[in-house]
Amino acid sequence: MKTKIGKSDVLYYLGIILISFYSIVLYSSYVREYFPKEVIAALLIGILVLFFASIILVKWPPKITISLILVMVIVLMCWKTIEKNILILYFFMIFASYKKDFFKIQTTIAYTTIAFTMLVIVFSLLGLVPNDVYERGDKTAYCLGFFYYTTLSYNAFFASLLLMGKKELTKVKDRLFAVVGFWAVNFIIYKITTTRLTFLLSFAVVLIYIYIYRRQKKYSKKIIMLAGLIFPVSTCINYAIASLFNRSNKILNLIDVVLGSRIVLAQQGIQKYGITLFGSNIENVNGIVDGHQVYFYVD
Repeated sequence: MKTKIGKSDVLYYLGIILISFYSIVLYSSYVREYFPKEVIAALLIGILVLFFASIILVKWPPKITISLILVMVIVLMCWKTIEKNILILYFFMIFASYKKDFFKIQTTIAYTTIAFTMLVIVFSLLGLVPNDVYERGDKTAYCLGFFYYTTLSYNAFFASLLLMGKKELTKVKDRLFAVVGFWAVNFIIYKITTTRLTFLLSFAVVLIYIYIYRRQKKYSKKIIMLAGLIFPVSTCINYAIASLFNRSNKILNLIDVVLGSRIVLAQQGIQKYGITLFGSNIENVNGIVDGHQVYFYVD
């Protein structure tokens, strides 16, 4: 049985493809230097138009419309403070996803992330863009065309995670292949970028994945509800840990070392900027000192 694709869906998925291109190629890599600022600005406007057109082609219940308008006001206030255009793009992408197939969105984002990440890597291997190299102790990290070596690892982790969660994976052998492939990809990327965080997270994801599929055959309301709570709960936990962090606590100190001093940086950020209603415009500080990358980036 063929699924009918409406005009709203076509515009929405085209918007996803373009926003992936912008966030991966133009926002995060040296390939951006091949595109004039006017072209990038036109692309941003085009993405907004596509999502907005997708939104107005769908009938919205009054309650949902009012709640989304309130969220949009908050997002606009945050955008005014932090001045990140990509925040608006992501909001409209989420806004326009109403009545869209979640798993189709998941698959589209996964494949576009892989395609545009590979595009940047090809540019780097051909020598068309820089491949910055950083010495991290006894290891060497390669950026492969991206501004930061961590970007490649995050993209790989994100795309492989989305593909591992495809609903089509119902057979045991398919799930086993997905788990092995997921971990293998993240191990290879770890060897290239030396990014420990995503590599360690890959172990946690595999354990959670195995636990979920041993317990049940499909996504349940409990898992969906838990997924929705993860971000706000983890935010509160991270804030508490960063605020209370002390070098004398051996356990927290060990976690900070494993996470690449992220707890210390979070504590510095809270102490310097505090917590404000609509966020803070924090400038990225980046440089090289004695061959090592020194940066302060709120991510």
